[in-house]
Amino acid sequence: MEIEKIKQLIKEMPDKYEAHGTTSHKFKEFLVDKFYPKRDTNVLEVGCHKGQTTLILSKLFNKVYAMNINAPDDNWHCYNESNVIHEHMNSYGDPWKYDKWENIEAVLIDCVHEYSAVLKDTANALKLKPRYLIYDDYGIKQYRKSVGAAIDDMCNTLTKQGKLKDFTKFGLEEGEKISDDKGHAFIDFEGAIIELQW
Repeated sequence: MEIEKIKQLIKEMPDKYEAHGTTSHKFKEFLVDKFYPKRDTNVLEVGCHKGQTTLILSKLFNKVYAMNINAPDDNWHCYNESNVIHEHMNSYGDPWKYDKWENIEAVLIDCVHEYSAVLKDTANALKLKPRYLIYDDYGIKQYRKSVGAAIDDMCNTLTKQGKLKDFTKFGLEEGEKISDDKGHAFIDFEGAIIELQW
């Protein structure tokens, strides 16, 4: 699919302002600019909600392994995507499928928004030796001491280990606010991406 068509597909989806459980248009557009044209590699998404970001990833990677504790329902966006493999599992209680998930270039982590959960998902993801770790909700005020702090601490650890090649923040920016019942406000960027060197 041409890059313009993928970006048009993003515009047809709800933005984070309308549905705070998804990633923003800016977040998705960054992924398109970063990973287009389509790779021969695969991506693992840890926590895929309704599959909106999953759908975009399916246009950028050979296969998408979409892990979620809930089975797909009528709101699932990827029923027609043959390269999306839904992994109905609990990332904290079920064993990860290291023997099945091969050639993983990137892991997108957007699961339980607790400090220990983010670190556990990251530790499991690192066993796949991806080139990129992608995170949502890095800079939302409500999650800054959990998601954001875990990512910052992981960056420090990876730096000490000589594995961190680059760290980039992207998506919605500081000062932007999502209109919802929780009044989510950004005190830093929405997303973060770590590039690793092995």
